[in-house]
Amino acid sequence: MFAGIIPVFTLLLELFLLAYIPVDFLSSFQNFILLIYIVPLLVFSIPIGSMLYSLKSELLYREKSYSGVVTEAVFNSLNLIAVSIVGGIVSLIPVISPIYPLALAATSISGYNAIEAFAEAVIRMRRWRRFLMQSYRIYLLLVSTLVLAYLAGFVMSPLQKPLLMALVSSLAMVLVVRDIYRISKQYILYGLKYCVYCENPNPMEAIYCAECGFRLKK
Repeated sequence: MFAGIIPVFTLLLELFLLAYIPVDFLSSFQNFILLIYIVPLLVFSIPIGSMLYSLKSELLYREKSYSGVVTEAVFNSLNLIAVSIVGGIVSLIPVISPIYPLALAATSISGYNAIEAFAEAVIRMRRWRRFLMQSYRIYLLLVSTLVLAYLAGFVMSPLQKPLLMALVSSLAMVLVVRDIYRISKQYILYGLKYCVYCENPNPMEAIYCAECGFRLKK
């Protein structure tokens, strides 16, 4: 459910924002990326987290209502927001772009805080190189789409530009949410998380590392 509604609400959000923001605001590439890509990731960080909690509940056969998974996401909102802001920026650098979905999975599924989630994401990115090839291609497509949309904005009329930007923002969320879902599903099925101190694999629900004793779950 969450994966389907996020792009739709992104489209509506962007149309609303662009109706009140001067068109000249998007002349700067930084402002363009902020409004079209980073803002939706921030606004929908809790629904994305809810999607991951729901996926975890489904794959581990733990019955949980929508209100239950949303509540979990709300309690973890600070970490989700931090990962969404920093990870959103990182995802625009194709060579390290999988860090973002991996960090989201780490904080939602394994219970890491934002800093530890990024540390675990780096470890997993090194070990999952082949599996992550699709993610590299997706984020390269994402960056290319954003750049082309930004350039197209200079030749479009003020009436056409907001609709194009809203559609591009929605498309970006489709690409990102699908990849987050795919990686998180593999994360859960893999069944292990890495200690961010010694890199030893541990059961996903482990509280302490079996190798070094580092506290894995707050």
